[in-house]
Amino acid sequence: MLAHFRRLYRQSQSDPNVSIADPDAVSLRKALLRAYRRHLMFGAISGRFLQKAKVARRRYARNKTQKLAKILRRGTNTERLPKSMFLVQFTPSPILDSLVPSRRERWIHVTKRDRQDIREIKLESFSLLEYPKETISAIKHLAKVACTAYQAHLHFDDEHCIDIASYLVLAEVWPALSHVYQSGRISTTIQDVINAIRLRKALTMRFPRRADSRSDVWAFPLQRRRPSKISKAPERDLAPQTREKVADKFCDALNDWLAVAGLQLTDKGRANYATLIGELLDNAERHSELSKDGSWSIVGFMARRREHDQDVYRCYMAFLSEGVSIADSLKTADQSVRKQVDDYCQRHRQAGQSEDTLATLMALQDTITRDPVATAKRRGGTGFQEVLDFLKTFSTTESPADSPRFTMISGGSCIQLRPPYIFGQRF
Repeated sequence: MLAHFRRLYRQSQSDPNVSIADPDAVSLRKALLRAYRRHLMFGAISGRFLQKAKVARRRYARNKTQKLAKILRRGTNTERLPKSMFLVQFTPSPILDSLVPSRRERWIHVTKRDRQDIREIKLESFSLLEYPKETISAIKHLAKVACTAYQAHLHFDDEHCIDIASYLVLAEVWPALSHVYQSGRISTTIQDVINAIRLRKALTMRFPRRADSRSDVWAFPLQRRRPSKISKAPERDLAPQTREKVADKFCDALNDWLAVAGLQLTDKGRANYATLIGELLDNAERHSELSKDGSWSIVGFMARRREHDQDVYRCYMAFLSEGVSIADSLKTADQSVRKQVDDYCQRHRQAGQSEDTLATLMALQDTITRDPVATAKRRGGTGFQEVLDFLKTFSTTESPADSPRFTMISGGSCIQLRPPYIFGQRF
């Protein structure tokens, strides 16, 4: 038996088509190990230390057999797992756990997965702005694959980045996916955008260096805010509020974008837009967590592209805030606000929309706010009209296809605004 096993082992080293890990070879190896262990246990044992000698011999035979098993496994052609893979554990993600509630139950430890299960995943029309339903389904699929597949190649098949929000969400959930998705193809134009907005590190991507790297991307790099209870910055209680600094940086980026067309923000315009961005981020902090200590991420860029034999400038912005949805946060509002929301949902219950979607739409109206103090003082709940004005201000075309577009996703609700817009009048 031992001679036959050695012959099979030598053949497996010289012929790649023969593996010592084949079913027949595996059963032969097990039989050899059993015989070897019985041989070590053979021999008479007597005397006053009979019981101790038996225990010691069993331990000796077990240890020697385990060492031989390790030596035999080294001769197999099976791929060894990198040591880092043994450290991979299930990583919670508020976004993925909400999209796939059974994610933890689906999870299989990496060491127990089929090593032949290597997937090819293609992302096309990856845009929450234009294709929210399809993009969310794609992210759900990524989460499911990461629970069971041994490895996957993720391919971005869009020629250009047609929405930065989808990549921002992907970067947010990436720590829970990166152990499976190892490589894939991506266009150089999308590489330029990801590099410029500083998402490459968050997505653990490595791009080859190019001598012809273009400068047709103007970026507002990724800015993040984490709740103080998990923030590790030593100056978190002394430094100026992050949202104020981010609002200033955003206005600087706007000036850079406008400078391409020979324009510049006025002092009044800069103050208005800084206030607008500050209010949006403040809302994310106060309402995404009921403790008024929420998180947010913001990113944007402008890209120059050649379309129909002329240069076209496309601007994209994205805000992301994890936590409570708008509809759920309104459930803690003042009773008078709740009555307005309930009446609105009741009037439009035949519109074919869910109650959460109607509540989200109502939350965008003036005077509607979750904060009871703001309701009592008759302030708050304004600002969304300013967002529409902001979009319209930076549009220089009357073409519906190129007009500003807006998509908001909160919980299970999705609201898309498309031209022609109705602009309200301020009093």
